[in-house]
Formats: sequence, C-alpha cells, structure tokens
Amino acid sequence: MSGLEVVGVVLGAIPLLISAIEKYKTTSQRLKFFKYKEPFIAQLIQSLEEQKFFLESDLYVPLNATHLGEEQINDLIHQPNSDLFQDPKVAHAIREYLGDGYVPYERAVGRCQRILAEIASNIGGLASESQGKLSSLIQAHPPKDGKYELTKKIKFSLQRDDLEKRIRDLNDATATLRRIRETCVSKTEVTLQSTSRMIAKFTSALNAVRNYADRLYSAISAGYNVGCHPEHETRLFLQSRSALMEKRHTGAKKTTVAFTVAFSPSNIAPSPIPCYKTDVKVLEEMESCYATAKAGEHVKVAISLPTKTNISPPKDLEDLCDSVQQARDGEHFLDLYLSQGGCLCYYHKPFNVGALVDAIADSTEDIMSLEQILGKMEQPNESSAIIRWTLNQRMALSFNIASSIMQLNSTPWLCFPLTCKSLYFTRRVELLSQRGTAQYADIPQPFIRQIFFSGVKDSARCACNPRGSMLELGIILLELWHAKTFETYAVESGLRIDHSFGSRYDVAVQWLDFSTYYVLPFYLDVVTRCIEFTFATSRAAPDWHDIAFRKSVCEYVLKPLWENCPAKFR
Repeated sequence: MSGLEVVGVVLGAIPLLISAIEKYKTTSQRLKFFKYKEPFIAQLIQSLEEQKFFLESDLYVPLNATHLGEEQINDLIHQPNSDLFQDPKVAHAIREYLGDGYVPYERAVGRCQRILAEIASNIGGLASESQGKLSSLIQAHPPKDGKYELTKKIKFSLQRDDLEKRIRDLNDATATLRRIRETCVSKTEVTLQSTSRMIAKFTSALNAVRNYADRLYSAISAGYNVGCHPEHETRLFLQSRSALMEKRHTGAKKTTVAFTVAFSPSNIAPSPIPCYKTDVKVLEEMESCYATAKAGEHVKVAISLPTKTNISPPKDLEDLCDSVQQARDGEHFLDLYLSQGGCLCYYHKPFNVGALVDAIADSTEDIMSLEQILGKMEQPNESSAIIRWTLNQRMALSFNIASSIMQLNSTPWLCFPLTCKSLYFTRRVELLSQRGTAQYADIPQPFIRQIFFSGVKDSARCACNPRGSMLELGIILLELWHAKTFETYAVESGLRIDHSFGSRYDVAVQWLDFSTYYVLPFYLDVVTRCIEFTFATSRAAPDWHDIAFRKSVCEYVLKPLWENCPAKFR
C-alpha cells in the first residue's frame, strides 16, 4: 500500500473510531469505574481529531496544484475510499510538495495507522472479522449521511495506563506531522525563478535609496556638529516608494528621490520646541558645486543655450540648527538638497505663511508610538480610544514599513530592528476620532526618531541582523492585523517573553498559528516568511548586501503587499 493510500485509510478510520469511542462514552457514563477513564477518553478523542485535522490540511495545498477541481479535492479528503488516492498524478503532486519530507511523512502516517489499528483492536462491537485491519473495518462500516450506525454495544478494553500510552503515541505522531508540515510550508527553499524584471528594478532602486539614506545621515550629523545644543532630534518619515514599482512610460521623467525629515533640538528644555518639517531632495544629474568627480573618470560636459534666468547652484549648509531656526522663525523657507558628495545644500526661498504652517511639525508631546496607538485601540469604550484602522490603511502601513526596512537596513537609521516601540505617528484628529471621518482618513505617516549628539561625529554603524529584523517585521504585521501589541497577546495567552531572539520567535510562532483562520492567506504567507525567514540566499549567513536575499524579500513580501493595497493608499 502506497503512502497516499495509507493516508486514505487513516482518514477513513479516525471518524469511525471517534464515533465508536463516543458511543462507548455515552453508554458507560453510569458505570463507577468509568469516571477514572473519562478524562483520558476525552483526551484520546481530541488527539484523534487533531491528527485528522493535520492530515487533511497537509493534503489541501498540494492537491490545489493538480488537475483536480475543488469538489474533487473535498471528495478525496472527506471520502477516503475514493479511487483518486490511487491516481498517479495526485501521488506525484504530494511527493513534489513534500520533497525530502516525503519519506518521513510516509513513516509518520504508517505510525498513525499502527496506533489506530491497536486502538481498533481493543474496541468490541465492531465487525470482528475486520478487527485487525483498518481498511476492512472501514469497508464493513460505511458512513450514511456522514454518520456511522453502530448497532452493537461498544466495549473499550483499554485501561488508564494503556490509554495514556496511546494518547502519547498519537500526540507524538501528530507532532511529527506538524513538523513536516512546517518544514514544507515555511522552510522550503525559495527559488528566484519567478523574479520578474520589475522586481529586479525595484530591488535596485531600493538599493540606491539605501545609499542615499546613508549619505543623508552623515550629512545631518556633520550639519549638527557645531555645539549649539547638547543634542538634536531628527525625524525621518517612512515612505513606501511605491512609484518605483510602477511601470514608467517611455520618455517619462525620472522620479526625484526625496526624504521627508523634521529637525529640532531635542526637547530637553521646559518648553518644547516644535520641529521644522521639510523635504531633502537628492541631487543626481544637477550636481552641486561641492561634488567631485572620481579620479580617472571621464567628465561629461553639457552645453546649453543661455536662458533668461541663471539658476545658481545650492549653497553648502554649515550650521543646520541655525538654518532651521531661521526658517522656523519665518525669515525664509529652507529648501534642502543632498549632494552626491554627501553634503547638505540649500536654497532660501521667499517666505510663505502657508508653507511655514505646513512645515512646523508637532512637538514630542504631540506624537504617539505605534505601541501606544495599539494600546488605545484595545480600549474601545474609553473616551481617548482610537478607532481601528481599516483594512486598506493596515495594508498601506504594512507595505510602507516593509519597504522602509529595505530602504534603511545597514544604515545608521536602523541600528536596531523596527518595533512598535520605535515607530511613531503625529497625534492627529483623524487618529483620535472614534466615529465618522476616521474610517476614510488618510493613511497615517509613520516616522522614526534619531538623536544626534553634539561633538560626536557619524559613528553609528551598527546594522541589525536580517533574521532578527525580519522577525520583528512579522510581529509588526501581526500587531497591525490584530490591533494589539505583541506583549498583550503574550499576556492574554499566558506566555512569557523577553528581549532574546529565541523567546520572541517562540511566541511569534504561536501567534502565527493562532492567526491561521483569522488572516487573509496572502498576508499569512508574508508573515510566515518573515517569522520563519524563508528567503533565498546566496551566502552561508543572512546578509543585507546579498542581492539574492534582497530580491527574495521584494518578491515574497513587498510585491504581495503592493498588489493587495489599492493604488490610492500606496
């Protein structure tokens, strides 16, 4: 009997045995000795049901890739005597899906069959001539309308110790099936054959943004290194860069890369100082006068006809804090650029009241971390509660955060993995509203905060580990979906966590299992890949500079989130 045929026998035997044991349980309630066996009978039934669930779940995924329709798949799984179990195409699909796990799977299913046969041999009242063979037992007791008609009195001779042993054996077999399932679903090696040209271009574009972000950090650090304040705060607003995934029309102008930032002395004074929010545009083709050509490189000279107005190059910015203060006081509007040489440059634009109002960002007292927001979402009856974000808002935030991690990894902006404690939002009316417009509000724009200390040059070069960073991304995605923090889930589930990778991984896996029936399939797959780190790599250890790994993340995390997020929310 092939491995797949054994699965059919096991799936056919489990509901029959459960029905027989349930009938024995019902008819033995009055007996005195039964009260000692009853808890173990209940555990045995539960173990049988769990084994049936895992066997059925393992079949759905590979069978969807075969020629079978949905009805045929349901018939195959719920009518285990079906001839489809002998179909070579079906057997091949199962073997392909399990890969190296096929042999362990056969052994585990064979073990299940032996355990069920032992249990069946101790049940009196079933067809005696079929007692030792499950396949004959199934044929002797066909179900009618999904139920088994057992006319004889059922006796169950297994005593307490034997019941405990069978329960342990069943649970061990189920645990083996579960490990094989997790290996096949979550730890299958990912190939890059499906990587499209769009993914390759998007990966390359994000690499370029990462280099710009690295230069921006150094430029800001140099601009603050004047000793005016002990420390300065810079907020970097996260951007999804979804336009980089859009197909660009021939002749269309290349999108200018810009970073939205907010500058301020750190709020250590009695009266907080508002931040000044502006965009820092990256200079590429139009180079500032401070950029230098690489040695030995040919310099291209462009000759153009004179124009009526000569645009002078931006000036080098030496004191960032002083320039921001002047702009905040309304003396001028600060137009910042990042040169290829890694310097901050600026234009002074004419004063505009409306632009100044938009540029003045909130102080520290007017911002909230994602952790605080989720905490208020968990308290819907309080006056300060925050309404849950809509599905589209959550998709947009998920895509934005995942994309930003790929833009900022291995730069000083992300010395540690992003968590709900390090993601911030401005405290806006839309956030705090409980009814009405909040459902249609714009997507809240998250940002991260970075403190630059006076007299300390750019020295933050600690890049967070890819595995830990992707685990935390998976946790954030679950937090956004369930509108509760990771710590809240752990407390509600009676689980203890600390800051170690192993502890957080174990709890994340349990939350992932719990989410199976509550999360959209594509989103669940994205979260699973992040937590289990199922990405292609070309190196022995995960590395942010591994192009195969970066393409894999773009293919299996960013692309699904982008595809399932409406264009206007990206």
